[in-house]
Amino acid sequence: MDGQSLRPLVEGRDVPWREELFLEGLFTMRDTPFQEGIRTTRWKYIRMYDGVMPWREQDVDFRGRRPDFEMLFDLAADPGERTNLVDAAAHRDVIESLRAKVAAESVALDARREAFTQAVATEPRQSAAPSKPRPAQGAGQRGRTSPPNIVCFLFDDLGWGQPQCYDPASALRTPHLDRLAREGMRFTDAHAAAAVCTPTRYGLLTGRYPWRIGQYGVLTTFSAPIIPTSRMTVASLLDSRGYDTACFGKWHLGMDWPGRAKTEGEQLPLGSRCTGGPIALGFDTFCGFTHARNIGAVIEQDRVATHVADVDNQPLVLEKTLTWLAGRRASRKPFFLYVPVCPPHTPVVPAAEFRGKSGGRDVVRNDPLYADWVYQGDAMLGRIMEALDALGLAADTLLVATSDNGAEGRPFAPWRDAKRSIHEGGHRVPFVVRWPGRVAPGSTWNHTVCLNDLMATAAELTGATLPDDAGEDSVSLLPALLGRTDAPTREATVHQSRRGDLAIRQGPLKLIFAQDGGRTLYNLDDDPGERKPLPEDHEAVARLTAVMRGYLETGRSTPGEPQPAGAIPKSLRLAVGRD
Repeated sequence: MDGQSLRPLVEGRDVPWREELFLEGLFTMRDTPFQEGIRTTRWKYIRMYDGVMPWREQDVDFRGRRPDFEMLFDLAADPGERTNLVDAAAHRDVIESLRAKVAAESVALDARREAFTQAVATEPRQSAAPSKPRPAQGAGQRGRTSPPNIVCFLFDDLGWGQPQCYDPASALRTPHLDRLAREGMRFTDAHAAAAVCTPTRYGLLTGRYPWRIGQYGVLTTFSAPIIPTSRMTVASLLDSRGYDTACFGKWHLGMDWPGRAKTEGEQLPLGSRCTGGPIALGFDTFCGFTHARNIGAVIEQDRVATHVADVDNQPLVLEKTLTWLAGRRASRKPFFLYVPVCPPHTPVVPAAEFRGKSGGRDVVRNDPLYADWVYQGDAMLGRIMEALDALGLAADTLLVATSDNGAEGRPFAPWRDAKRSIHEGGHRVPFVVRWPGRVAPGSTWNHTVCLNDLMATAAELTGATLPDDAGEDSVSLLPALLGRTDAPTREATVHQSRRGDLAIRQGPLKLIFAQDGGRTLYNLDDDPGERKPLPEDHEAVARLTAVMRGYLETGRSTPGEPQPAGAIPKSLRLAVGRD
Protein backbone atom coordinates (compact mmCIF):
# COMPACT_ATOMS: atom_id res chain seq x y z
CA MET A 1 0.00 0.00 0.00
CA ASP A 2 2.86 2.37 0.82
CA GLY A 3 5.61 0.55 -1.06
CA GLN A 4 7.24 1.57 -4.32
CA SER A 5 9.02 -0.73 -6.72
CA LEU A 6 12.82 -0.56 -6.92
CA ARG A 7 12.85 -2.17 -10.35
CA PRO A 8 13.34 1.05 -12.36
CA LEU A 9 16.39 1.89 -10.27
CA VAL A 10 17.83 -1.63 -10.53
CA GLU A 11 17.41 -1.48 -14.30
CA GLY A 12 19.18 1.88 -14.42
CA ARG A 13 16.22 3.83 -15.72
CA ASP A 14 16.22 7.58 -15.04
CA VAL A 15 12.68 8.00 -13.73
CA PRO A 16 11.20 9.96 -10.82
CA TRP A 17 11.14 7.87 -7.69
CA ARG A 18 9.86 8.41 -4.14
CA GLU A 19 9.80 12.14 -3.30
CA GLU A 20 8.52 11.82 0.25
CA LEU A 21 8.71 9.25 3.02
CA PHE A 22 6.43 9.30 6.05
CA LEU A 23 8.22 8.42 9.29
CA GLU A 24 6.74 6.98 12.46
CA GLY A 25 8.38 5.59 15.56
CA LEU A 26 6.37 3.72 18.20
CA PHE A 27 8.05 3.31 21.59
CA THR A 28 6.85 1.66 24.76
CA MET A 29 9.61 2.96 27.02
CA ARG A 30 8.13 5.25 29.65
CA ASP A 31 10.39 8.24 28.97
CA THR A 32 10.61 7.95 25.20
CA PRO A 33 8.24 10.17 23.17
CA PHE A 34 6.12 9.04 20.26
CA GLN A 35 7.62 10.43 17.05
CA GLU A 36 6.39 10.96 13.53
CA GLY A 37 7.65 13.00 10.61
CA ILE A 38 8.37 13.22 6.93
CA ARG A 39 11.49 13.08 4.77
CA THR A 40 11.70 14.80 1.38
CA THR A 41 14.67 15.03 -0.96
CA ARG A 42 16.02 17.99 0.99
CA TRP A 43 14.07 18.30 4.24
CA LYS A 44 13.39 16.16 7.28
CA TYR A 45 10.66 17.17 9.74
CA ILE A 46 10.00 15.35 13.04
CA ARG A 47 7.49 16.04 15.79
CA MET A 48 7.30 14.39 19.20
CA TYR A 49 4.60 13.80 21.81
CA ASP A 50 5.78 12.98 25.32
CA GLY A 51 4.14 10.09 27.14
CA VAL A 52 1.90 9.09 24.22
CA MET A 53 1.12 5.52 23.22
CA PRO A 54 -1.34 5.80 20.31
CA TRP A 55 -2.89 2.39 20.86
CA ARG A 56 -4.07 3.35 24.38
CA GLU A 57 -7.64 4.56 24.67
CA GLN A 58 -6.63 7.65 26.67
CA ASP A 59 -4.20 8.70 23.93
CA VAL A 60 -6.47 8.20 20.91
CA ASP A 61 -6.90 11.94 20.36
CA PHE A 62 -3.29 12.97 20.99
CA ARG A 63 -2.90 14.58 17.55
CA GLY A 64 -5.42 17.23 18.51
CA ARG A 65 -2.81 18.81 20.74
CA ARG A 66 0.38 20.71 19.93
CA PRO A 67 3.54 18.57 19.65
CA ASP A 68 5.88 18.80 22.63
CA PHE A 69 8.89 19.21 20.36
CA GLU A 70 9.57 19.73 16.66
CA MET A 71 12.69 19.51 14.51
CA LEU A 72 13.47 20.58 10.94
CA PHE A 73 16.73 19.67 9.22
CA ASP A 74 18.12 20.76 5.84
CA LEU A 75 19.72 17.49 4.78
CA ALA A 76 21.48 19.09 1.82
CA ALA A 77 23.42 21.46 4.09
CA ASP A 78 23.31 19.44 7.31
CA PRO A 79 23.33 15.67 6.62
CA GLY A 80 24.33 15.03 10.22
CA GLU A 81 21.08 16.63 11.47
CA ARG A 82 22.84 18.93 13.92
CA THR A 83 21.02 22.25 13.34
CA ASN A 84 17.31 22.47 14.16
CA LEU A 85 15.71 25.05 11.83
CA VAL A 86 12.12 24.79 13.07
CA ASP A 87 12.12 28.36 14.40
CA ALA A 88 13.95 29.91 11.44
CA ALA A 89 11.78 32.59 9.84
CA ALA A 90 13.29 31.90 6.42
CA HIS A 91 11.87 28.37 6.41
CA ARG A 92 8.39 29.14 7.75
CA ASP A 93 6.64 28.06 4.53
CA VAL A 94 8.58 24.78 4.51
CA ILE A 95 7.64 23.92 8.09
CA GLU A 96 3.95 24.73 7.53
CA SER A 97 3.85 22.60 4.38
CA LEU A 98 5.51 19.64 6.07
CA ARG A 99 3.28 19.93 9.15
CA ALA A 100 0.22 19.72 6.92
CA LYS A 101 1.59 16.70 5.05
CA VAL A 102 2.39 14.83 8.27
CA ALA A 103 -1.06 15.62 9.65
CA ALA A 104 -2.74 14.30 6.51
CA GLU A 105 -0.57 11.18 6.32
CA SER A 106 -1.05 10.36 10.01
CA VAL A 107 -4.83 10.50 9.58
CA ALA A 108 -4.61 8.22 6.54
CA LEU A 109 -2.37 5.83 8.45
CA ASP A 110 -4.82 5.69 11.36
CA ALA A 111 -7.59 4.86 8.90
CA ARG A 112 -5.58 2.04 7.32
CA ARG A 113 -4.80 0.62 10.76
CA GLU A 114 -8.44 0.65 11.72
CA ALA A 115 -9.51 -0.88 8.42
CA PHE A 116 -6.99 -3.69 8.92
CA THR A 117 -8.14 -4.26 12.50
CA GLN A 118 -11.77 -4.44 11.43
CA ALA A 119 -10.96 -6.81 8.59
CA VAL A 120 -9.05 -9.16 10.87
CA ALA A 121 -11.76 -9.03 13.52
CA THR A 122 -14.52 -9.96 11.05
CA GLU A 123 -12.63 -12.48 8.90
CA PRO A 124 -13.91 -16.08 9.30
CA ARG A 125 -11.12 -18.32 10.61
CA GLN A 126 -11.60 -21.02 7.92
CA SER A 127 -12.37 -18.71 5.02
CA ALA A 128 -10.42 -19.52 1.88
CA ALA A 129 -10.92 -15.98 0.56
CA PRO A 130 -10.08 -13.16 2.97
CA SER A 131 -12.77 -10.61 3.72
CA LYS A 132 -12.39 -7.28 1.96
CA PRO A 133 -11.55 -4.53 4.48
CA ARG A 134 -14.41 -2.12 5.16
CA PRO A 135 -13.90 1.64 4.77
CA ALA A 136 -12.58 3.20 7.97
CA GLN A 137 -15.04 5.45 9.81
CA GLY A 138 -13.38 5.91 13.17
CA ALA A 139 -10.87 8.62 12.31
CA GLY A 140 -13.18 11.56 12.07
CA GLN A 141 -16.45 11.78 10.18
CA ARG A 142 -15.55 10.15 6.87
CA GLY A 143 -18.61 8.67 5.24
CA ARG A 144 -20.98 11.42 6.39
CA THR A 145 -22.11 13.33 3.34
CA SER A 146 -23.96 16.44 4.55
CA PRO A 147 -24.38 18.90 6.07
CA PRO A 148 -20.81 20.04 6.80
CA ASN A 149 -19.26 21.12 10.05
CA ILE A 150 -18.93 24.90 10.29
CA VAL A 151 -16.03 26.69 11.97
CA CYS A 152 -16.02 30.49 12.30
CA PHE A 153 -12.67 31.91 13.45
CA LEU A 154 -12.97 35.61 14.29
CA PHE A 155 -9.89 37.80 14.74
CA ASP A 156 -10.35 40.95 16.83
CA ASP A 157 -9.25 44.17 15.04
CA LEU A 158 -7.38 42.49 12.18
CA GLY A 159 -7.34 45.03 9.36
CA TRP A 160 -7.92 44.32 5.66
CA GLY A 161 -4.31 45.03 4.69
CA GLN A 162 -2.56 43.20 7.50
CA PRO A 163 -2.45 39.61 6.14
CA GLN A 164 -0.05 39.16 3.25
CA CYS A 165 -2.74 37.30 1.31
CA TYR A 166 -4.44 40.72 1.07
CA ASP A 167 -1.37 42.93 0.87
CA PRO A 168 1.85 41.12 -0.13
CA ALA A 169 3.83 44.12 1.13
CA SER A 170 2.50 43.77 4.69
CA ALA A 171 5.23 43.63 7.33
CA LEU A 172 3.09 41.31 9.48
CA ARG A 173 3.06 37.52 9.27
CA THR A 174 -0.09 35.39 9.05
CA PRO A 175 1.10 32.15 7.38
CA HIS A 176 -1.97 30.10 8.32
CA LEU A 177 -4.49 32.65 7.05
CA ASP A 178 -2.38 32.92 3.90
CA ARG A 179 -2.49 29.14 3.53
CA LEU A 180 -6.25 29.19 3.99
CA ALA A 181 -6.53 31.71 1.14
CA ARG A 182 -4.51 29.40 -1.10
CA GLU A 183 -6.80 26.49 -0.22
CA GLY A 184 -10.11 28.36 -0.39
CA MET A 185 -11.85 31.54 -1.51
CA ARG A 186 -10.64 35.03 -0.59
CA PHE A 187 -13.31 37.74 -0.44
CA THR A 188 -11.86 41.14 -1.38
CA ASP A 189 -14.94 43.23 -0.51
CA ALA A 190 -16.16 41.71 2.78
CA HIS A 191 -17.50 43.89 5.58
CA ALA A 192 -18.25 43.61 9.25
CA ALA A 193 -21.71 44.84 10.19
CA ALA A 194 -20.06 47.65 12.16
CA ALA A 195 -16.71 49.35 12.69
CA VAL A 196 -16.40 48.10 16.30
CA CYS A 197 -16.70 44.83 18.15
CA THR A 198 -20.05 44.37 19.90
CA PRO A 199 -22.42 45.36 17.08
CA THR A 200 -20.47 43.25 14.57
CA ARG A 201 -20.89 40.18 16.77
CA TYR A 202 -24.58 40.90 17.06
CA GLY A 203 -24.83 40.96 13.27
CA LEU A 204 -22.71 37.85 12.77
CA LEU A 205 -24.76 35.70 15.16
CA THR A 206 -28.23 37.06 14.34
CA GLY A 207 -27.97 38.03 10.67
CA ARG A 208 -29.53 41.39 11.53
CA TYR A 209 -28.05 44.89 11.31
CA PRO A 210 -27.14 46.16 14.81
CA TRP A 211 -28.38 49.70 14.05
CA ARG A 212 -31.88 48.22 14.20
CA ILE A 213 -31.48 47.93 17.98
CA GLY A 214 -29.51 51.19 18.33
CA GLN A 215 -26.24 49.38 19.10
CA TYR A 216 -23.23 51.41 17.94
CA GLY A 217 -20.77 51.20 20.82
CA VAL A 218 -19.26 48.34 22.80
CA LEU A 219 -20.43 46.64 25.98
CA THR A 220 -18.60 46.26 29.28
CA THR A 221 -18.38 43.56 31.94
CA PHE A 222 -21.82 44.11 33.47
CA SER A 223 -23.72 45.20 30.35
CA ALA A 224 -27.03 43.40 29.92
CA PRO A 225 -27.40 40.95 27.01
CA ILE A 226 -28.41 42.58 23.73
CA ILE A 227 -29.64 39.37 22.08
CA PRO A 228 -32.92 38.20 23.63
CA THR A 229 -33.30 34.46 24.06
CA SER A 230 -36.34 34.61 21.80
CA ARG A 231 -34.20 35.65 18.80
CA MET A 232 -32.70 32.94 16.60
CA THR A 233 -28.91 32.87 16.37
CA VAL A 234 -26.64 30.88 14.09
CA ALA A 235 -25.98 28.61 17.08
CA SER A 236 -29.63 28.01 17.94
CA LEU A 237 -30.46 27.43 14.26
CA LEU A 238 -27.73 24.81 13.94
CA ASP A 239 -28.57 23.30 17.32
CA SER A 240 -32.11 22.75 16.05
CA ARG A 241 -30.63 20.99 13.00
CA GLY A 242 -28.77 18.46 15.14
CA TYR A 243 -25.39 20.19 15.45
CA ASP A 244 -23.07 20.19 18.43
CA THR A 245 -22.37 23.87 19.10
CA ALA A 246 -19.50 25.54 20.97
CA CYS A 247 -18.04 28.99 21.50
CA PHE A 248 -14.49 29.53 22.78
CA GLY A 249 -13.23 33.07 23.28
CA LYS A 250 -14.49 36.63 23.60
CA TRP A 251 -18.28 36.96 23.91
CA HIS A 252 -18.84 40.73 24.23
CA LEU A 253 -22.61 40.60 23.75
CA GLY A 254 -23.60 41.12 27.36
CA MET A 255 -24.45 38.86 30.30
CA ASP A 256 -26.58 39.26 33.38
CA TRP A 257 -24.92 38.61 36.74
CA PRO A 258 -27.67 37.94 39.29
CA GLY A 259 -26.79 39.28 42.72
CA ARG A 260 -23.68 41.10 41.56
CA ALA A 261 -23.25 44.86 41.84
CA LYS A 262 -22.75 46.40 38.41
CA THR A 263 -19.51 48.18 39.25
CA GLU A 264 -16.99 48.61 36.47
CA GLY A 265 -13.54 47.30 37.23
CA GLU A 266 -14.79 44.83 39.82
CA GLN A 267 -13.20 41.41 39.44
CA LEU A 268 -15.73 38.66 38.88
CA PRO A 269 -15.41 36.27 41.83
CA LEU A 270 -14.92 32.57 41.23
CA GLY A 271 -18.22 30.79 40.97
CA SER A 272 -20.15 33.89 39.89
CA ARG A 273 -23.02 32.82 37.64
CA CYS A 274 -24.19 34.60 34.49
CA THR A 275 -27.38 34.33 32.49
CA GLY A 276 -28.31 35.42 28.99
CA GLY A 277 -24.92 34.47 27.55
CA PRO A 278 -23.82 31.85 25.01
CA ILE A 279 -25.50 28.90 26.74
CA ALA A 280 -28.85 30.70 26.60
CA LEU A 281 -28.46 31.46 22.88
CA GLY A 282 -27.86 28.07 21.33
CA PHE A 283 -24.33 27.07 22.34
CA ASP A 284 -23.94 23.74 24.14
CA THR A 285 -20.43 24.61 25.32
CA PHE A 286 -18.73 27.89 26.22
CA CYS A 287 -15.32 28.79 27.56
CA GLY A 288 -14.13 32.36 27.32
CA PHE A 289 -14.44 35.86 28.73
CA THR A 290 -16.82 38.79 28.64
CA HIS A 291 -14.57 41.32 26.89
CA ALA A 292 -10.89 42.24 26.54
CA ARG A 293 -10.68 44.43 29.64
CA ASN A 294 -11.76 41.49 31.78
CA ILE A 295 -9.80 38.80 29.98
CA GLY A 296 -8.44 37.34 33.22
CA ALA A 297 -11.82 36.01 34.38
CA VAL A 298 -12.40 32.77 32.49
CA ILE A 299 -16.02 31.63 32.24
CA GLU A 300 -16.95 28.02 31.57
CA GLN A 301 -20.57 27.43 30.61
CA ASP A 302 -22.29 29.99 32.87
CA ARG A 303 -19.87 30.41 35.79
CA VAL A 304 -16.50 32.03 36.43
CA ALA A 305 -14.19 29.01 36.58
CA THR A 306 -10.75 30.53 37.14
CA HIS A 307 -8.67 33.67 37.13
CA VAL A 308 -5.56 33.79 34.95
CA ALA A 309 -2.93 36.31 33.93
CA ASP A 310 -3.80 38.10 30.70
CA VAL A 311 -0.97 36.35 28.86
CA ASP A 312 -2.32 32.92 29.82
CA ASN A 313 -5.88 33.39 28.62
CA GLN A 314 -5.51 32.64 24.92
CA PRO A 315 -3.34 29.51 25.36
CA LEU A 316 -5.92 28.20 27.86
CA VAL A 317 -8.87 28.93 25.59
CA LEU A 318 -7.07 27.32 22.65
CA GLU A 319 -6.38 24.12 24.58
CA LYS A 320 -10.05 23.97 25.59
CA THR A 321 -10.98 24.42 21.93
CA LEU A 322 -8.69 21.61 20.77
CA THR A 323 -9.92 19.28 23.49
CA TRP A 324 -13.50 19.88 22.41
CA LEU A 325 -12.56 19.34 18.76
CA ALA A 326 -10.89 16.05 19.62
CA GLY A 327 -14.19 14.91 21.09
CA ARG A 328 -15.83 15.32 17.67
CA ARG A 329 -13.57 12.63 16.19
CA ALA A 330 -15.94 9.73 16.72
CA SER A 331 -19.17 11.73 16.52
CA ARG A 332 -21.66 11.28 13.73
CA LYS A 333 -23.13 14.71 14.47
CA PRO A 334 -21.95 17.80 12.59
CA PHE A 335 -20.68 20.68 14.69
CA PHE A 336 -20.57 24.47 14.74
CA LEU A 337 -17.45 25.93 16.34
CA TYR A 338 -17.24 29.70 16.90
CA VAL A 339 -13.78 30.94 17.97
CA PRO A 340 -13.65 34.72 18.60
CA VAL A 341 -10.02 35.24 19.66
CA CYS A 342 -8.43 38.30 21.29
CA PRO A 343 -5.47 39.06 18.96
CA PRO A 344 -4.61 41.59 17.78
CA HIS A 345 -6.88 43.61 20.14
CA THR A 346 -5.41 44.82 23.42
CA PRO A 347 -4.08 43.61 25.79
CA VAL A 348 -1.10 42.89 23.54
CA VAL A 349 0.33 39.95 25.46
CA PRO A 350 2.02 37.38 23.19
CA ALA A 351 2.99 34.20 25.01
CA ALA A 352 6.69 33.47 25.51
CA GLU A 353 6.75 31.00 22.60
CA PHE A 354 5.73 33.79 20.21
CA ARG A 355 7.79 36.72 21.49
CA GLY A 356 10.35 37.70 18.92
CA LYS A 357 9.34 34.78 16.68
CA SER A 358 7.06 36.40 14.09
CA GLY A 359 9.70 38.11 12.02
CA GLY A 360 7.13 40.86 11.48
CA ARG A 361 7.01 44.59 12.29
CA ASP A 362 4.36 47.08 13.33
CA VAL A 363 5.26 49.75 10.79
CA VAL A 364 2.42 52.07 11.83
CA ARG A 365 2.71 52.37 15.61
CA ASN A 366 6.02 50.58 16.26
CA ASP A 367 4.67 48.42 19.08
CA PRO A 368 7.46 45.85 19.59
CA LEU A 369 4.97 43.12 20.63
CA TYR A 370 2.17 43.77 18.17
CA ALA A 371 3.53 41.68 15.28
CA ASP A 372 4.04 38.72 17.60
CA TRP A 373 0.49 39.11 18.94
CA VAL A 374 -0.89 39.03 15.40
CA TYR A 375 1.31 35.99 14.77
CA GLN A 376 -0.06 34.24 17.87
CA GLY A 377 -3.63 34.82 16.71
CA ASP A 378 -2.76 33.36 13.34
CA ALA A 379 -1.05 30.42 15.05
CA MET A 380 -4.30 29.71 16.92
CA LEU A 381 -6.03 29.44 13.55
CA GLY A 382 -3.21 27.17 12.43
CA ARG A 383 -3.62 24.86 15.42
CA ILE A 384 -7.32 24.47 14.63
CA MET A 385 -6.54 23.77 10.97
CA GLU A 386 -3.95 21.21 12.02
CA ALA A 387 -6.41 19.55 14.39
CA LEU A 388 -9.07 19.34 11.67
CA ASP A 389 -6.50 17.67 9.41
CA ALA A 390 -5.25 15.29 12.09
CA LEU A 391 -8.74 14.27 13.19
CA GLY A 392 -9.93 13.63 9.65
CA LEU A 393 -12.48 16.45 9.85
CA ALA A 394 -11.12 18.98 7.36
CA ALA A 395 -12.83 17.54 4.28
CA ASP A 396 -16.22 17.78 6.00
CA THR A 397 -15.71 21.30 7.36
CA LEU A 398 -16.54 24.74 6.01
CA LEU A 399 -13.97 26.99 7.70
CA VAL A 400 -14.42 30.77 7.80
CA ALA A 401 -11.69 33.12 9.03
CA THR A 402 -12.44 36.83 9.28
CA SER A 403 -12.25 39.89 11.57
CA ASP A 404 -14.78 41.97 13.48
CA ASN A 405 -13.65 45.38 12.17
CA GLY A 406 -10.64 47.31 10.91
CA ALA A 407 -7.32 47.61 12.70
CA GLU A 408 -7.03 49.81 15.79
CA GLY A 409 -5.33 53.07 14.79
CA ARG A 410 -3.73 51.44 11.75
CA PRO A 411 -5.15 52.50 8.38
CA PHE A 412 -4.02 50.49 5.37
CA ALA A 413 -3.98 51.85 1.83
CA PRO A 414 -5.90 52.25 -0.33
CA TRP A 415 -8.71 52.43 2.21
CA ARG A 416 -9.40 55.47 4.36
CA ASP A 417 -9.26 55.44 8.18
CA ALA A 418 -9.33 52.49 10.56
CA LYS A 419 -11.47 50.95 13.30
CA ARG A 420 -14.56 53.00 14.34
CA SER A 421 -14.83 54.88 11.04
CA ILE A 422 -17.66 54.80 8.50
CA HIS A 423 -14.98 54.84 5.81
CA GLU A 424 -13.70 51.57 4.33
CA GLY A 425 -10.83 51.08 6.78
CA GLY A 426 -13.34 50.84 9.61
CA HIS A 427 -15.34 47.84 8.43
CA ARG A 428 -13.74 46.25 5.33
CA VAL A 429 -12.10 43.07 6.65
CA PRO A 430 -10.27 39.92 5.58
CA PHE A 431 -12.71 37.10 4.88
CA VAL A 432 -11.54 33.66 3.72
CA VAL A 433 -13.57 30.45 3.33
CA ARG A 434 -12.32 26.91 2.77
CA TRP A 435 -14.46 23.87 2.04
CA PRO A 436 -12.36 21.14 0.41
CA GLY A 437 -13.84 19.70 -2.74
CA ARG A 438 -16.57 22.35 -2.90
CA VAL A 439 -14.86 25.76 -2.85
CA ALA A 440 -12.24 26.22 -5.55
CA PRO A 441 -8.72 26.62 -4.09
CA GLY A 442 -7.09 29.99 -4.70
CA SER A 443 -10.35 31.58 -5.87
CA THR A 444 -11.56 35.12 -5.16
CA TRP A 445 -14.93 36.86 -4.88
CA ASN A 446 -14.93 40.58 -5.59
CA HIS A 447 -18.55 41.52 -4.83
CA THR A 448 -19.68 42.95 -1.49
CA VAL A 449 -20.60 40.55 1.31
CA CYS A 450 -21.23 40.99 5.03
CA LEU A 451 -20.47 38.94 8.15
CA ASN A 452 -24.24 38.92 8.71
CA ASP A 453 -24.38 36.42 5.84
CA LEU A 454 -23.27 33.52 8.04
CA MET A 455 -26.88 33.00 9.20
CA ALA A 456 -28.44 32.56 5.75
CA THR A 457 -25.46 30.50 4.61
CA ALA A 458 -25.90 28.12 7.56
CA ALA A 459 -29.62 27.85 6.82
CA GLU A 460 -29.04 26.94 3.16
CA LEU A 461 -26.29 24.48 4.07
CA THR A 462 -28.65 22.61 6.39
CA GLY A 463 -31.82 22.91 4.33
CA ALA A 464 -33.48 25.14 6.92
CA THR A 465 -36.01 27.88 6.15
CA LEU A 466 -35.45 30.99 8.23
CA PRO A 467 -38.56 32.39 9.89
CA ASP A 468 -39.47 35.94 8.92
CA ASP A 469 -38.18 37.29 12.23
CA ALA A 470 -34.69 35.83 11.85
CA GLY A 471 -31.74 36.75 9.63
CA GLU A 472 -33.55 39.77 8.22
CA ASP A 473 -30.29 41.18 6.81
CA SER A 474 -28.50 37.95 5.89
CA VAL A 475 -27.87 36.61 2.38
CA SER A 476 -26.46 33.15 1.66
CA LEU A 477 -22.90 32.97 0.37
CA LEU A 478 -23.35 29.50 -1.14
CA PRO A 479 -23.96 30.69 -4.72
CA ALA A 480 -20.61 32.49 -4.57
CA LEU A 481 -18.78 29.71 -2.74
CA LEU A 482 -19.95 26.96 -5.08
CA GLY A 483 -19.45 28.92 -8.26
CA ARG A 484 -23.16 29.01 -9.14
CA THR A 485 -23.09 32.68 -10.09
CA ASP A 486 -20.81 35.55 -11.02
CA ALA A 487 -23.40 38.15 -10.04
CA PRO A 488 -23.53 39.96 -6.68
CA THR A 489 -25.39 38.02 -3.98
CA ARG A 490 -26.58 41.19 -2.18
CA GLU A 491 -28.79 44.01 -3.41
CA ALA A 492 -26.95 46.43 -1.12
CA THR A 493 -25.07 46.45 2.19
CA VAL A 494 -25.36 48.84 5.13
CA HIS A 495 -22.36 49.91 7.23
CA GLN A 496 -22.20 51.79 10.54
CA SER A 497 -19.56 53.68 12.52
CA ARG A 498 -18.90 53.90 16.25
CA ARG A 499 -20.54 57.34 16.51
CA GLY A 500 -23.66 56.38 14.56
CA ASP A 501 -22.98 57.34 10.94
CA LEU A 502 -24.47 54.93 8.41
CA ALA A 503 -23.66 54.16 4.80
CA ILE A 504 -25.31 52.11 2.08
CA ARG A 505 -23.19 50.40 -0.54
CA GLN A 506 -24.39 49.17 -3.93
CA GLY A 507 -21.84 48.17 -6.52
CA PRO A 508 -19.06 50.79 -6.52
CA LEU A 509 -21.33 53.51 -5.08
CA LYS A 510 -21.33 54.29 -1.36
CA LEU A 511 -23.68 56.85 0.18
CA ILE A 512 -22.82 58.00 3.71
CA PHE A 513 -25.54 59.33 6.04
CA ALA A 514 -23.79 61.49 8.64
CA GLN A 515 -25.05 62.20 12.15
CA ASP A 516 -25.92 65.77 11.17
CA GLY A 517 -28.19 64.56 8.37
CA GLY A 518 -25.72 65.27 5.58
CA ARG A 519 -25.16 62.82 2.73
CA THR A 520 -21.92 62.15 0.84
CA LEU A 521 -21.59 59.90 -2.21
CA TYR A 522 -18.39 58.17 -3.35
CA ASN A 523 -17.48 55.86 -6.24
CA LEU A 524 -15.03 53.38 -4.77
CA ASP A 525 -13.87 52.13 -8.16
CA ASP A 526 -12.56 55.59 -9.02
CA ASP A 527 -11.87 56.79 -5.48
CA PRO A 528 -11.09 53.95 -3.04
CA GLY A 529 -9.69 56.45 -0.53
CA GLU A 530 -13.04 58.30 -0.35
CA ARG A 531 -11.49 61.72 -0.94
CA LYS A 532 -13.54 62.93 -3.94
CA PRO A 533 -17.26 63.29 -3.16
CA LEU A 534 -19.61 63.10 -6.12
CA PRO A 535 -22.10 65.96 -6.76
CA GLU A 536 -24.95 66.23 -4.27
CA ASP A 537 -27.49 66.06 -7.12
CA HIS A 538 -26.10 62.79 -8.50
CA GLU A 539 -28.99 60.45 -9.38
CA ALA A 540 -27.60 57.75 -7.06
CA VAL A 541 -28.17 59.91 -3.97
CA ALA A 542 -31.95 59.78 -4.34
CA ARG A 543 -31.93 56.17 -5.51
CA LEU A 544 -29.81 54.84 -2.64
CA THR A 545 -31.73 56.94 -0.13
CA ALA A 546 -34.92 55.25 -1.35
CA VAL A 547 -33.34 51.80 -0.92
CA MET A 548 -32.30 52.75 2.61
CA ARG A 549 -35.80 54.02 3.37
CA GLY A 550 -37.20 50.66 2.26
CA TYR A 551 -34.79 48.76 4.50
CA LEU A 552 -35.82 50.92 7.44
CA GLU A 553 -39.57 50.78 6.91
CA THR A 554 -39.81 47.04 6.21
CA GLY A 555 -37.47 46.06 9.04
CA ARG A 556 -35.40 43.95 6.67
CA SER A 557 -33.15 44.08 3.59
CA THR A 558 -34.07 40.62 2.29
CA PRO A 559 -37.30 39.15 0.91
CA GLY A 560 -39.91 38.25 3.53
CA GLU A 561 -42.70 39.62 5.65
CA PRO A 562 -42.05 43.12 7.00
CA GLN A 563 -40.72 43.29 10.55
CA PRO A 564 -40.78 46.08 13.16
CA ALA A 565 -38.57 48.95 12.01
CA GLY A 566 -36.74 49.06 15.34
CA ALA A 567 -34.61 52.02 16.34
CA ILE A 568 -34.52 54.87 13.80
CA PRO A 569 -30.90 56.05 13.55
CA LYS A 570 -30.37 59.77 14.05
CA SER A 571 -28.31 59.85 10.85
CA LEU A 572 -31.37 58.68 8.87
CA ARG A 573 -34.20 60.70 10.40
CA LEU A 574 -33.74 63.72 8.16
CA ALA A 575 -32.27 61.91 5.17
CA VAL A 576 -35.12 59.45 4.73
CA GLY A 577 -37.90 61.71 6.01
CA ARG A 578 -38.57 59.89 9.30
CA ASP A 579 -38.77 62.16 12.37
